[in-house]
Amino acid sequence: MNASTTPAPTRMKLTRERVRQIKPPTAGEMTVWDTEVVGLGVRCLPSGVKSYVVIYRAGYGRDGIARRMTLGKASTLRLEDVREVALGIRGRVLKGEDPVAERRAQRREAKRPALTLTEALDRYDVDQFRREVADRKNVQSTLRRHLLTCVGNVPLAELDRRAAVDAIEALESNNLPGAAKSLRGHASTFLKWCADRGWIQANPLQGYRAPRATRAQRIARPGRDLSDAEMAQVWEGCGADGINPAFGQIIRMLILTGQRRTETARMRWVDLDENRHWWRIPPDQTKNGIAHEVPLPPLAQNIIASAPQHEGCEFVFSTNGRSPISGWSKLEPKLRERAGLAEDWTLHDLRRTFRSGMTRLGIEPDVAEIMLNHRPDTLRSIYDRDPRLDARRDAAERWANHVRAVVDPDSVSNVVKIGGVR
Repeated sequence: MNASTTPAPTRMKLTRERVRQIKPPTAGEMTVWDTEVVGLGVRCLPSGVKSYVVIYRAGYGRDGIARRMTLGKASTLRLEDVREVALGIRGRVLKGEDPVAERRAQRREAKRPALTLTEALDRYDVDQFRREVADRKNVQSTLRRHLLTCVGNVPLAELDRRAAVDAIEALESNNLPGAAKSLRGHASTFLKWCADRGWIQANPLQGYRAPRATRAQRIARPGRDLSDAEMAQVWEGCGADGINPAFGQIIRMLILTGQRRTETARMRWVDLDENRHWWRIPPDQTKNGIAHEVPLPPLAQNIIASAPQHEGCEFVFSTNGRSPISGWSKLEPKLRERAGLAEDWTLHDLRRTFRSGMTRLGIEPDVAEIMLNHRPDTLRSIYDRDPRLDARRDAAERWANHVRAVVDPDSVSNVVKIGGVR
């Protein structure tokens, strides 16, 4: 048998010259395997085209899926480079990866239209609605107002870490630490959700944390609780000339109940029980997404009774008869001026004053925290389901008696006194 009819060996130490001399088959295809790198070979077609290929099994042992990856034409690649690439592929396979499957996924992804940030947020909203996420509206509002507005409706794959961090730091630089903290948490959860669905390779905010507070920041705790004298000034200022009556009513409700201003502003008539002894805040209106029942002492009931019921308006407190109160940044300074309080006083200090008052009244800490709708630790929330309604009602009445004694001493002759009143 002469050289021209001798079949090419199926395995040899490949060299550039030997690859060039391999005779193509007359039909079908033929592969010559390299003895230096396991799984590397040259595939030859009848047309004379020769390509380097790598074979492996994705998985473990004989149960693994046989794969073949084409590296490129032999005429354009250096054999040294091909061997290096082949060794890298086999190394990835040993780690449990599947390069062929990854390449196919990348090609499929390249054919899909780019998903924009708005489209991703729309799908996230649908998913949260399906899973009955109570805080869904607040989450969407935060992401759209602070993330989407800042970075624009960019392709989701182009939303990198720097752009997301810039949106968060913009809130911090505008002295909105609470909004920045909220965006940091909601954005990271949203982007992880996108990564889990393969819309982005990874969550760009993975591992991003707020900087640890310095010692000076830990010492200078934000806010303060008001003294009884200051609380009386605020109460009196709510009825002063130039203060919108609905705004004044809300401020007094904040003093009596310790609730958040936004939740109080959105109080609806339908959220009150028949006798107006309890106010039930639905989960989609609370910060933590948990329904909250607020006991209403007689003093709070009187404030609600004095609020006009506007036709077609569902809200208890409204300045225009259509929607809940807004424009706090304009209303709050005017109240400070009328009440004659220092500039360092804020509406959130009323919540701190309420909680501090609970302590001075001797209210059990667990009850005081429930009054503020603070979530208990995970283990206790699983096993302790007692709503403590009687204890909460008693605490609300004791605090209301103290407030009445402070703001109108002549109207009360026998009320519970707080020890150590300042």
